[in-house]
Amino acid sequence: MHSIVLDAHHALVEMILDGEILFAERLAAFNEIVAAVEETGATRILVTYEATARVEIARFEYSNVMASSLAHDPTLSRCRIAYVTPTKVRVDSVTETLAYARGFQGERFGNRDAALEWLLAA
Repeated sequence: MHSIVLDAHHALVEMILDGEILFAERLAAFNEIVAAVEETGATRILVTYEATARVEIARFEYSNVMASSLAHDPTLSRCRIAYVTPTKVRVDSVTETLAYARGFQGERFGNRDAALEWLLAA
């Protein structure tokens, strides 16, 4: 499950993810984030994984597509992106590694306060 929260005051779009996150939902969430950024002109993205979130480990081809999208999307390239990932949350490390290898510029944090501090510092 995912939801989007807009914070116009901080030019921030937040995506909150919880439960089992299948690849199709990750792709839908990605498209919604891009649309929200384009619609609002926001330059900060906060992706928050709730403590019970579990990202499905996708087939390599899916991870590859997602990584390319993260690294090369023109809308995201002008944004600061912070991920909040509690300790026990499982993420798709293949997508993450591929995206960073392709130039993705995001940061991962263990708590929301640190992520917001980093996002709002720029």
